[in-house]
Amino acid sequence: AGALAALYLAQRNCNVVLVEKAPIDKDAMGTTVGPRTYNILLAKRSLLALEGAGVKLGDDESIMITHIVRYRKGAKKFMAFPAHVPWSRTINRGSLAGLLVRACEAYAGGKQQGSGSIKLRTGYSLSQLDVAARKATFAPVGADSSSQGQGQAGGEPFTLTYDLIIGADGTFSRLRQVLSEDAGVKASPEGPLTFTQEQDTMMYKPFTLASLQGLSIPLENVGSKFVVLADPKRNHSLFIFPTKDGVHRGTYLMPDGDHASHKSESDYVASLSDSFPVLNQAQLREIAAQLPGTPASSGGFNTRCSRLHAPGALLIGDAAHAMWPSLGQGASSALEDCAVLGKLLGPGPVSKAQLEALPAAFSAARHADVVAAVDLTEAGFGGKMQRTRAASPINLHMARFIGQMLLSKALPFLVPKPALMTLNDTTTPYTVVQHRVERQRVGGNIVLGGLALLAAYGVARAVMP
Repeated sequence: AGALAALYLAQRNCNVVLVEKAPIDKDAMGTTVGPRTYNILLAKRSLLALEGAGVKLGDDESIMITHIVRYRKGAKKFMAFPAHVPWSRTINRGSLAGLLVRACEAYAGGKQQGSGSIKLRTGYSLSQLDVAARKATFAPVGADSSSQGQGQAGGEPFTLTYDLIIGADGTFSRLRQVLSEDAGVKASPEGPLTFTQEQDTMMYKPFTLASLQGLSIPLENVGSKFVVLADPKRNHSLFIFPTKDGVHRGTYLMPDGDHASHKSESDYVASLSDSFPVLNQAQLREIAAQLPGTPASSGGFNTRCSRLHAPGALLIGDAAHAMWPSLGQGASSALEDCAVLGKLLGPGPVSKAQLEALPAAFSAARHADVVAAVDLTEAGFGGKMQRTRAASPINLHMARFIGQMLLSKALPFLVPKPALMTLNDTTTPYTVVQHRVERQRVGGNIVLGGLALLAAYGVARAVMP
C-alpha cells in the first residue's frame, strides 16, 4: 500500500520519500517459501486501484483465478464457486512488492515529465515524530529499540520535514502508536486517536506442493483454481494457490497451540491424513516434510482505529485496519485505500492546501468502510463467529449461506446471491455489503424458523390419532 500510495502522489506532482523497513527484491517472482512470501488473492477493488496508478497485473506476474474450490472433510465432492473473471487474480506477496517498486523507480529523480519524484530508502523505520513541527526521524532497522522488524543496522538516521506523512507500516504501526501517544493529537478537537487489536487464534505454516493431481476426488484445471481444504471440527484448513512457477503454494492453518504439539514429520502426516483424506500419500508426505522446522506465524490481528488521521498524517492498509484472512480482504482493502486517496486528490497537480485537507477528508470517506471490512472478517468463513459454530451439530451460519446460494441459483430474478460472495467481484462499499449480510441473516433465520415450524407441524400431524 505504501508503494502504491507513493505512485498516486508522484503522479500528482508530489515529491515522495518511500521508506521501507525491509529490503525489497524488485526482481522476485515468489519462488521462496516463508512467512512473507505467501500468495494473496486480489479482487476487482484492488485490481482497479492498481490500474488507477498505471500498474496492470498481467499473466507474467499473476494467475487469473476461475474458481474458488472448497472441500469439507467427509464430503463426496468439491464445492466450486465461480470467481469473477477477469477480476480475480493471485500473485505472490513478494512479487507484488517487487512490481510496485519497479513502478516507483520510474519516478526516481523526477524522470517522468510533469510528475513528482519518488526516492526509496530501505532498511529504515520511524524513530521519532514531531507532529507540530512536521518532522520525522528514521533510524536503521535494528539500531533503535523503537524500530520494529528485522534488518541490518547500518547507515545513519535521517530527518525529513514533511507536508504529509502516510503510515503504511503494518499491523504494529510505529506511526499509529506515536500519534496515539502525542499530546497535541490528544488535545485536538477530535480527541485522541485510539485503536484496539484482537489477535487471531489461528496459526499458519507455509508450504509448497508440486502437484494437486491424484486427489481421491478428481479436480480438473487446478492451475486456475484457489483450493480450500477444511476440517471444521478441528478448525484445520489448507489454502492452496497456483503459482507462475508451476508449483502450488499454500498455508496450513491450525488453532494456536496445535502446531506446537506437532513435533515431527510423522505427527504432521497423521494430522493431515485425518483432516484431509482427499490428499494422496505422496502429497501428505511432501507437505509434512516441510513443516517441523518452519516457525508458525499468527493469522493476524483485527485492528480498529477511532479515526485514520491526525494533523499532517494518515494511516492506510494494515496500519489503519489490519484484518484476519478469513475473507481474503486484507490486501484488497489496503490497495483500495490508495485509490480513495487518488480520487480525493483529483488529477493534480496537488497543492499544499490539498495535502493539508487530505487526512481528515480521507478519514471521513474511508473510516466507516474499513471498520465494516474488519467486522465482516469476524463473521466470514473462518472468522471468529464461524469457528465457534463449525463444530456444532447444526451450523446455522452455513445453513443460511447454502440456502441463500441455492435459492439465488434457482430464482436469480428474485433472490440475490449471498452478500459475502459479492466482496470479490464488486466495488460496492463494505458498509453496504455488511448491511446486506445482516439483512440476509435475519431473512435466513425467518426462513429457517418457518421450515422448523412446518416440520414440527408435520411431525405432530403424523403422531396424532
